[in-house]
Amino acid sequence: MTNYYEELKLDKTLSLNELRENLIRLESIWTDRASTRPEKAAEMLVLINQAKKVFSTDMSRAAYDRELFAPPKEETAADPNAARKAEFEKWKKTAQDYYDRQEYDMAKTALDKALQNADEDDFAFLQLAAQICYSNGEYHAALSHINKALLIAPELAELYLTKATILWYFFCDGINRDASLQQERNNLRIASEKAAAQGNTKVESHADGQLAASLYNWEPKDVVLAEKLAKRAVENGDDSGLGQRVLEKLEEKRTAAQAERERREKLAREEQERREKLAREEQARREAAERAEKERQQHISAMAEKEKKAKSLYLAGWIAIVLSYVLCFVGMRSAIAAFFIAFVTFCSAALFNYADSFKNGYSSRLVTGISTVLGFVCCFETATAAYTTMGYNAASASKTWTIFGIMLVIYFGIVFGAKVMGKNADKKTRFK
Repeated sequence: MTNYYEELKLDKTLSLNELRENLIRLESIWTDRASTRPEKAAEMLVLINQAKKVFSTDMSRAAYDRELFAPPKEETAADPNAARKAEFEKWKKTAQDYYDRQEYDMAKTALDKALQNADEDDFAFLQLAAQICYSNGEYHAALSHINKALLIAPELAELYLTKATILWYFFCDGINRDASLQQERNNLRIASEKAAAQGNTKVESHADGQLAASLYNWEPKDVVLAEKLAKRAVENGDDSGLGQRVLEKLEEKRTAAQAERERREKLAREEQERREKLAREEQARREAAERAEKERQQHISAMAEKEKKAKSLYLAGWIAIVLSYVLCFVGMRSAIAAFFIAFVTFCSAALFNYADSFKNGYSSRLVTGISTVLGFVCCFETATAAYTTMGYNAASASKTWTIFGIMLVIYFGIVFGAKVMGKNADKKTRFK
């Protein structure tokens, strides 16, 4: 049996990772020497490749070391267990092949045959047996096999990882769930610690990832520790892929939480804006109502003032009209007096019509009729007084009619102007 430690000058105390690093370094050295020492380089590269296979896993190394350092056996004429060992190796290999192809029922059949001739101290075979059994749903048998393997090789991290997987199936099937989950986590912690001490990052990352998934998904949970383990698993290669999924779920959760916070903040802002808008609208309505009320009160006051002023003007107009009529029929003695009375009459008619239009916005029929009659009477009386003064002849008669016409035009012009002014004053008052 080739002693790779001596042939390649490797330290037996090195960890598995350190051995692999040394082998990679030696491979690089002898590859460079292939041009100067081709025969020796070829021999050394073959040894290095063989050693890389032997030191690929903790199990393969343990099996190699056990065989290499086993005490020499006394030679006998023939090994009585040779046939049994051969039968065992045949069915062991067959079981392994079926298991690798995921034909678990066939792997179980081959395993049963291998168990008939198995060595009790073959922990690698016992681990295989455990894996085949739990793949076929025989969890109790799987647990029994892996426990036997752990008694033989208690320092092998891979065995704790396998036991943790079996206990996980116990948990999923509802077999003593709380205890199964707790034991699964304990075995994963042990697997991670031992793998880290042995430099086996593959097993360490797998154990960390599986433990992170357990702590994240199932009560009692520890999300903080789960995230820490998941990150470490990813840093070490994340052999299981479980650590990466935990980190993805955490990121999705944080993203969803952030989105929810933003949604709530947006709704809060919108609600605040809505309330502020309603407050502004309410304030605007109150201010508009106050302005409207103020304007209404001002309008009421203006209308009251207008009513008061209109009554005074109206009363003054009626008094002037009556006085004008009296003067026209009683006091007229000369042309001068007639013209003075006409002036008073014109002014009183203007005042009367202004007051009437200011009060009502239009002229009533009564006021219009009185003004018309008074105008004709006053103008006629004034013209008659002038005719009397000038003498009774054709020339004075012609002038009298001219005076009568001019006075009528002036009178009705004054009356019309007063009506327009009163109406405009009424409009201004209405819209004040």
